[in-house]
Parts: sequence; structure tokens; C-alpha cells
Amino acid sequence: MVTKCIKGESRAALGIAAFGSFIAGTIGIIGLMLFAAPLSHLALAFGPHEYFSLIVLGLAFVASLSHGSVLRAVMMAFSV
Repeated sequence: MVTKCIKGESRAALGIAAFGSFIAGTIGIIGLMLFAAPLSHLALAFGPHEYFSLIVLGLAFVASLSHGSVLRAVMMAFSV
């Protein structure tokens, strides 16, 4: 798609991007319709241990994705 933009074919690149976005959105909606009910039953079964594990996993992701100060990344995570 980038090569089409470089060659001056911006209409074709935008069309390909719009079509791809439509297909991905449709697949995502169908997946959400299929898996929403089982995931909701799973989420309702969570207890304090699972919530704590999810919080620690989220903080680990923030710390691993940050470049530079880990303290700044953790402060950013807690500010949300």
C-alpha cells in the first residue's frame, strides 16, 4: 500500500485501506457476538486472586513497554 502512495495512486491505497478496515471490523463484530456470552460467564467467576493477577500483569506490560524510566511508566498506569 505504501508503494501505491509513492507512485501517486492515493485513491487505490485509500480504497484498499477502507476495504481492509471493513473486513477486519466485520470479523471482529462476528467474533464478539460468538464469544461475548462465554467470556462474560468467565469474568463473573473471577475472585480477588484473579483480579490481583490481572492488575499485576497489566503493570508488568506497562513497565515492559516503557522506554526509559520505569517509575514514570508505573505512575502513568496509576493515573488512568
